[in-house]
Amino acid sequence: MSDHDDPAMLSAGRNASLGGLLERIEEQFNAETQGRPDLLVDEISRRELIRDVTDYVTTAGGIKLSREDRLAVLEMVYRDLFTLSALEPLVNDPEVTEIKLKGHDQIYVRRGAGDLLGDSLTFDNAAHLERLIERLLVGVGTSLDQSLPFCEIGLRVADRPARLTLTGAPISVMLHVDLRLHPPQALSLSDLLPTGMLDAAATDTLTGIIRAGHGLMLAGEVGSGKTTLIQALLPLMPAPTICVERAHEITLPDGVQGLAVIPPTSERPPVEFPDQISAALQRPIRGLAVDEIRSDESAAMWSAITSDLKPQLLFAFRGSTEPLRLRTSFSMAVRKAQQGIEQEYIHSGLIDRLPFVVMLQRVRSPQPGVKVVRIGEWQIDGESLVLREMYPTRQVSPQHPF
Repeated sequence: MSDHDDPAMLSAGRNASLGGLLERIEEQFNAETQGRPDLLVDEISRRELIRDVTDYVTTAGGIKLSREDRLAVLEMVYRDLFTLSALEPLVNDPEVTEIKLKGHDQIYVRRGAGDLLGDSLTFDNAAHLERLIERLLVGVGTSLDQSLPFCEIGLRVADRPARLTLTGAPISVMLHVDLRLHPPQALSLSDLLPTGMLDAAATDTLTGIIRAGHGLMLAGEVGSGKTTLIQALLPLMPAPTICVERAHEITLPDGVQGLAVIPPTSERPPVEFPDQISAALQRPIRGLAVDEIRSDESAAMWSAITSDLKPQLLFAFRGSTEPLRLRTSFSMAVRKAQQGIEQEYIHSGLIDRLPFVVMLQRVRSPQPGVKVVRIGEWQIDGESLVLREMYPTRQVSPQHPF
């Protein structure tokens, strides 16, 4: 059993695959330790219990292991239950911000805001990766199977907030994993200054916009820093504010409550992203942050913009940082939800509820990173809207209090 390939046949009174044996040991271990964290206080205790459980399962199953095989099984069970295997050194590296896996043997890593680069680390086999993913999913109350082949959840990995996106069969012949990692402690606006994401002028401008009670739209492509900036701006939002997320990956400050997508199980249907926006609007809130709105969720977006509650809005959009394209994309999204709506009414929604825009991009120089490249205000120009650039010189005017 030196190469640990699955299925591997173990010497026994009956044939048994390595994957099946590991699964039975881990199930038995979880059953015996459920609700008993006192049994797992340190590594010695954990390894002793794994040895006892392994002896029980192999004896009950009539499986005979050589000393070498038994030691290998014990180590694999420990690794599966208490480490992240090939991912362990990566998630503990504070420079790593994203990990992508295409199957068990193709791992790509992003450090900071750099490019995704291939890594030499791999899992033993597909079953090994699947056991790790299943353990992570069980920890947050869901699972991945052919009836639910796509999953997007928030969790903590190595004490870091993270977003885990999975695609499996039948959508993909191999398991695709995307793990986006955040710092253990939430970053403030001042924390972002040394990173080059923004400077003092941009910080003052954004602070003035939020504190004056204005709505703010964050626009940028995937990985441009929208979630990071929302995290830093949330403490400035009025209480109570609700933050709606794809997954619980934002550390919420006092006065901010969180709602996220709830994956389906065999017992319950999913609670989708638009559902949570609607749920937020049923509460007496003064602020609503949303990370991030996509074009097929325009009905919920427009409901928030036109809500009688008139909460202060902090919305992230995935899309272009070119003003005309951004405005056009926004108008097209609204028309999906409200066919026949007048363009003047769409412009009014932006002017009244999301008058300010911050645009973010990934940049390569002077060093790779994400950066606030423009801050502007929508203004009427004849029958159209234009974005008047205001960063970094123009001051923000106060808005009437709520």
